[in-house]
Amino acid sequence: MNLQPPKPLRTFTVPQVAQILQLDKKHVYVLLQSGRLYGRKIGPGRTSKWRVPEVSLEKYLAGYEDTSIDVN
Repeated sequence: MNLQPPKPLRTFTVPQVAQILQLDKKHVYVLLQSGRLYGRKIGPGRTSKWRVPEVSLEKYLAGYEDTSIDVN
């Protein structure tokens, strides 16, 4: 049996997502806060930063707007 280690989870920052989608960062924040694009806030309190998993971005680009995306 040939088992391979799991692929590392790649995440993107808001500026990276904005560049990929060719959108303003403010629009990316709207997508995240509305749940149309799945992401998580990482870090303590007011200094936390949004991170968007690669799989979430791929599904968004494919036309999916499912807020219950399982990234595990």
